[in-house]
Amino acid sequence: MDPESKDQITQRVDSAQDANFLVTVLKAHANDVGAALNSARDHFKGIYTVTRMIEDHIALRTGVNGYTLRRYKAGTGLPRNSLTLGV
Repeated sequence: MDPESKDQITQRVDSAQDANFLVTVLKAHANDVGAALNSARDHFKGIYTVTRMIEDHIALRTGVNGYTLRRYKAGTGLPRNSLTLGV
């Protein structure tokens, strides 16, 4: 519920399990959406993502220079574009 307007705010989720998880997280943070969001961001910072895996893989390859690493991190490299575009 919006604290200012008192209007009900709804959000679609993919499944009942996801909805239950969302309610659990909100209850754990006294229904403070901001605190729940910050907590979720902190939690998922530690998750090993595909992007991190690709960056690590490229960094470990022999013969990769600083220019190549910078290009991939800037988002202009082939792996990131391929994953993003589905190429």
